[in-house]
Amino acid sequence: MMPKYRVTEVIKLPIGTPRFQETIPALVTAYQTNVDAGKVTRVPSTWVDADGYRTTTTSSIWNRLDEYETFKTFVLDNYTCLQAEYYYSITSHPDHRDNNLTKTTTVTEEN
Repeated sequence: MMPKYRVTEVIKLPIGTPRFQETIPALVTAYQTNVDAGKVTRVPSTWVDADGYRTTTTSSIWNRLDEYETFKTFVLDNYTCLQAEYYYSITSHPDHRDNNLTKTTTVTEEN
């Protein structure tokens, strides 16, 4: 049986950033715009099948959104850790680096 990896992204917006209310919604809107325009391969979803494209839920882009951080998690079957990190990097929206956000991506193998 091939291993399953959970790829978790934590995005943190610095406390006191005045642009929060416009930054996160704009980021989500930009991501969805790129999805609609075919610039990314799939609509982001909480759970992703082994091929990385067919979604198994229709949840929103973000799992949780509060005042300072949001989380997005994918489960990838039949991916090595390196492949999972590469897959994640090509599906992340580049605006993350332009809005005073810090991003941490971790890949862990599930039992």
